[in-house]
Amino acid sequence: MKMCNAIAGLGNRVSLLIPRDSRRVLPDVSDPYRFYGVERCFEILEVPFPRVRGGLQLYGWIAARRASRLKPDIVYSRNVTGAYRSARLGMPVVFEMHRPMKPGPALKELIFRAMLRQRAFRLLVVITRALAAVCRDEYPAYSPATLVMPDGADMISEHVQPAALDGARR
Repeated sequence: MKMCNAIAGLGNRVSLLIPRDSRRVLPDVSDPYRFYGVERCFEILEVPFPRVRGGLQLYGWIAARRASRLKPDIVYSRNVTGAYRSARLGMPVVFEMHRPMKPGPALKELIFRAMLRQRAFRLLVVITRALAAVCRDEYPAYSPATLVMPDGADMISEHVQPAALDGARR
């Protein structure tokens, strides 16, 4: 949501594709823009999420197909299957990674490697320098196409003093 807000705030038309049943995860959220503290400057489109084994991979394929109908200038994704499929369909892809692919499902890592080889793959965004180092070691051919950007967490403004945070939950 924060990334969509930032990209749309630069004057771009942004569509966020989310799993249709995501409202089950946050059932009390009637206004996701307000919940996440972002402006209503981008659209949210729901995509079917198959409730079967491998549903996340199927969702990625469905979301990529839906994205292709939008004719995007670029696909910015955190779903590796969606990013791979989008690249296979010829859409320029930026993939944001929050954790290493290994250890994890072998299929996910295989899809990730296949995505990196796609002509339409443009950039790998990682959220820490440590993750960039892991990617550099695991995927050396692709490290030049890696950008470190902290995730969309709100930064504390300079006028907030650390003492004001003493009572905050940690």
